[in-house]
Amino acid sequence: MALQENDEEYPAASASFTGQWDDVDRINDGDYSSNRWTNWDPNEWREKDWIQIDFGKTEAISEVRFTFYDDEGGTRPPESLYLEYWNGSDWTKIKNSDAIIEDKDEKTITFDEITTSKIRAQLKAMPETCIAVVEMEVMGVGGDSPIIGEDATLTNILVNEEKLEGFRSDQFTYELEVEKETDIPSIIVTPTDLFATYEVVLPDSVPGKASIIVTSEDQENTNTYQVHFTVKQQNPPDDGKGRLQG
Repeated sequence: MALQENDEEYPAASASFTGQWDDVDRINDGDYSSNRWTNWDPNEWREKDWIQIDFGKTEAISEVRFTFYDDEGGTRPPESLYLEYWNGSDWTKIKNSDAIIEDKDEKTITFDEITTSKIRAQLKAMPETCIAVVEMEVMGVGGDSPIIGEDATLTNILVNEEKLEGFRSDQFTYELEVEKETDIPSIIVTPTDLFATYEVVLPDSVPGKASIIVTSEDQENTNTYQVHFTVKQQNPPDDGKGRLQG
């Protein structure tokens, strides 16, 4: 699921430092040649650095596979590493992810299922060598390809650019007053899952009903949110003598 294809924005690779002759994008390009990321710095030995994969959405993961480069000289696999995942506000170490690498060319680390949008490896270099990584592959639960989203809810509904009062993801019916019958409202929505799809069907007139049909990425789940629009009752005009006309 970490493989970068067709120059898309995600999954995106990054690093705390990258050697001037190298490119961090090499860690998820699917190329197992000698093309690699390193932390080589001609000015100093860098003992520790990290590499990261950002999925651009939440994924359920349980395995990371590394392929390293080793010239048996100054460019070598890390001495050791451990994994961290993004919990939404901070980095958290993945339990039992510590690994001694040294002269191994490959390493697979498995762990209990974690749901996250980003994962990174904290790497420690062998003495007086730079770290070299060819590929960092992140696998879904059971080592499969990415889990496809099942969520068919919204996180927000805007009516005429105003938040819908009382909105909740698990509430699907609302009532809202508008000033005039000629006011057909605009609706903007935000799905909980970035890859869910939705359709907004506006009423032809007011009073009327707007429907927002949300379909999960896996096409298995659908929810329909409805906003019923009514016209706000107008007070009869005053005849100037303190009496209401009509």
